[in-house]
Amino acid sequence: MAVRDLLISSVGSLIGPGSVAERVTAARGHLAQLDSQGLRQILVEERIAEQQAVMHWIADNRQAIQARAAASPIRGPMSEGTRVRIYRRDAFTCRYVRCRRAAIYLPVLRELASVVPDLLGTNPNWRPLEQHIVYWTCTST
Repeated sequence: MAVRDLLISSVGSLIGPGSVAERVTAARGHLAQLDSQGLRQILVEERIAEQQAVMHWIADNRQAIQARAAASPIRGPMSEGTRVRIYRRDAFTCRYVRCRRAAIYLPVLRELASVVPDLLGTNPNWRPLEQHIVYWTCTST
């Protein structure tokens, strides 16, 4: 089962019928199926390849990027309502050029982590190597 499917099953278990203990146990069972080490290695290799492709693209388009950045106004922080509208507009899909994977809204993942902190845990500093692999593979910022 794919990581995204396991997360969807976990959230579905938490909001489904049954007692709280039964729902948490079901969600814990889905999350325990994540093969974090094998998945981490595959995703790290994919991430390195993606980073190299992006660096080549940036090098090829440096002048256009600099011109666009100079013309863009500086924006402030984005409100939560704006984020939700953007996620809905993008159909909860990562908008990076090469990714295009379904994205899980970060507050939903954090809520799931608050229910099963021993399996998903959180890091307020967003340190990918210290967080569970789903934080940096199934969300977008």
